[in-house]
Amino acid sequence: MTKKQSDKSEKLPQVLKLTEYYLMLEFISLGLWRSTNLAKACNVNIDSISDWKKRPEAQAAYREAVKSVMKKRKAIGDPEKLMKELQLEVDVDRLDITTAGLPIFGGKSVSTDNSHT
Repeated sequence: MTKKQSDKSEKLPQVLKLTEYYLMLEFISLGLWRSTNLAKACNVNIDSISDWKKRPEAQAAYREAVKSVMKKRKAIGDPEKLMKELQLEVDVDRLDITTAGLPIFGGKSVSTDNSHT
């Protein structure tokens, strides 16, 4: 690798539209990452977004968004467990498979009462 190539790879993309750039950082920190969506939301060219994403501020905003999502997922946990911890009643889900009050066996209604036949 020549000195010229290494200088190019280390050079950060320039930001000419600061307002739009900071808006993009805000959207990234909220979890919006797709270049197409960011370009529309910030009213800039998609190539600008792609370049700006290479900057350390954008990378840091993305890391913070991921951390936030992971923290929220952990906080949600198991709703039934949370309700039990809060000493709230938890109903067990029940599935009642009957037809007109008659149990279903083999896909047909079976009656113990001969009046339904």
